[in-house]
Amino acid sequence: MKKIIVFNSIHGAGKTTLAKNLALQDPETYIFYPEVGGELRKEVNYNCLESGEDFDREVMRRELARDEFLLAEERIPLIETWHIGNIRYLAARSPELIAQYKDALRRQLVFFDPVAVFVQISWQTFKQRISERIQPSQVEELIQFYKLISTKIFNIYQELGIPYILINNEGKLDKVLLVLRREIQSRIQRDAEYNQEIHPRRDKER
Repeated sequence: MKKIIVFNSIHGAGKTTLAKNLALQDPETYIFYPEVGGELRKEVNYNCLESGEDFDREVMRRELARDEFLLAEERIPLIETWHIGNIRYLAARSPELIAQYKDALRRQLVFFDPVAVFVQISWQTFKQRISERIQPSQVEELIQFYKLISTKIFNIYQELGIPYILINNEGKLDKVLLVLRREIQSRIQRDAEYNQEIHPRRDKER
């Protein structure tokens, strides 16, 4: 199974900054892949609140297509959002697609071994970092939107048994990166030790 690190959070929490910098610090180990939905939104004229079923279908199509390249990547991909985060958007915008794409994610989990990083910030910090194309009157609506999304992310972690790391991104970048790097390395090491222990048992049982 391909080990991947998936960054999830609300808008403006620093997924891109943290993942990019981690990849820059250790380019022989990690490679960064940006959020598919964020890249697609650059091609359209509406924000996350206005995106709908057609948008979400295209995001998932592109994400599944990109997975083929991830499997061939020798380094550990640092992926912004991935299917886990895309499904959370479905809960808020296109709930009729959830069952279909949860099935797609389950199929991908046969090939991928994800560890999630959930990046936390306060709602006050969130307000300061908003770059979505919204009206001032939509700020509270946007906050409620991301509160729902955050809840759904943890539901997906629990439902599918995806391990996750919580990272607070309110402090200085270098200190946050130090904690992040240590937590990821620790998780990868624990997983490797577990695999070394469990695989001989499976071989014996066969």
